[in-house]
Amino acid sequence: MAAAACLLLPARDRFEAIELDVALARMLGRGDRIEIGDDGRRAQLKRFVRMTPAHWSLAALARQQECGDAGSSAWLRADPVHVRPDINGARLLGWGDGLQLSAEDSAAFVAALQPLFGDAGFALDVTSPDRWYLRMEAGSPLPEFRDPAEALGTDLGDDIDTTPQHRRWRTLESEVQVVLHNHPVNQQCARRGLPPVNSVWCWGGGVLPQSVERVDGWTLASRDPSVRILAAASGGGDELPSAWTLPERDTAFDLHRVVKPEAVIKDWLVPATEALRQGKLRLLMLDFADGLRWRLERQQKWRIFRRPVQTLS
Repeated sequence: MAAAACLLLPARDRFEAIELDVALARMLGRGDRIEIGDDGRRAQLKRFVRMTPAHWSLAALARQQECGDAGSSAWLRADPVHVRPDINGARLLGWGDGLQLSAEDSAAFVAALQPLFGDAGFALDVTSPDRWYLRMEAGSPLPEFRDPAEALGTDLGDDIDTTPQHRRWRTLESEVQVVLHNHPVNQQCARRGLPPVNSVWCWGGGVLPQSVERVDGWTLASRDPSVRILAAASGGGDELPSAWTLPERDTAFDLHRVVKPEAVIKDWLVPATEALRQGKLRLLMLDFADGLRWRLERQQKWRIFRRPVQTLS
């Protein structure tokens, strides 16, 4: 039996300026639009991976995969990042391997920050230059933090929260920024043309879940490190190919790191719908981060009285 595919896509407003070709517009017009209402990238991923208990503890999962010692502690990722101020506030512009941190650079930053986190009651530990962890007692109250992959490039003013729990973390974050701003390694980074590490991004907090499983057998294919954590914990995932590739099993392709909307249409959506038309797929779903799904099936071709759509928005 042919496999099913789902394209995990950004919100539809990213595509509003793109005019669709005739065949694609016709197929979408004959498909089923389903308003899910549960928007956001995390909601998308939860439709394919289920944790028990149902909390979003990616830090504990990643720690267990790397070191096998997540145990009964609570964990929080506190990764080095580059945040750039702009006219509206600040934006997260560097995270992960994009910072090109060496092991020596990371060790120097961590040595300066360990006393600060220790005074706050957290043990800072590092498994690689760009993966930093905070260990704490299970049951420690933690606010909800956005995943860095979701926050990249966005206005961080949207993340401001005035609850006491968040205020405590904002104070700690400000102290971290002071230490990093004055650190000599950042001067070396500037001389090498690299962005300075001027903050940490906390995310994925919680304890190790009892189980992580794929929903209805779906496999995730992604370039996103946080999605790869989920995929590995649920029994394995696939690396996202550079363009549409016919899947051998039901696969959700995470396209959030395909930056150009035109490339999403040309390299993914057009060939995927053509594979459906030819009967090489049994089902194609488009899952948008704003809470809308488009369900496409081959037999919908007989809905000849439906009008083509002009844009994805």
